[in-house]
Amino acid sequence: MTGLTEKHNGRNQQPDRGKDSLLLGDVLGRMMEDRLGNRHEQTVLLQQAWAEILPPELAEHCRIHEFSTGRLTVVVDGPGYMHEMRLCKKDLCAEVSRTVPGLSVRDIKLVVGK
Repeated sequence: MTGLTEKHNGRNQQPDRGKDSLLLGDVLGRMMEDRLGNRHEQTVLLQQAWAEILPPELAEHCRIHEFSTGRLTVVVDGPGYMHEMRLCKKDLCAEVSRTVPGLSVRDIKLVVGK
């Protein structure tokens, strides 16, 4: 009974952790760094690939707004450029996916805006 009493008497005592134990916050912090670091790297590669894939006269009228769950959202600044982008959407999906490792673009959503 003495051992049990000694373990539970101290309210603010930290549990005994072995040297191989990790704090949940440390593990989550590392996971988020890895995820955000990878996502940032992919975003940079995506922007670079986009600039290389599109012809300059089209690239200056189209910008990446967002990439989420396989869908790339692109803002196009006019209906003529929207039409051009619609014609090459399928090829752009394939080319971006091929160019950026680990990124699979299944669709491109086009929106008119500035």
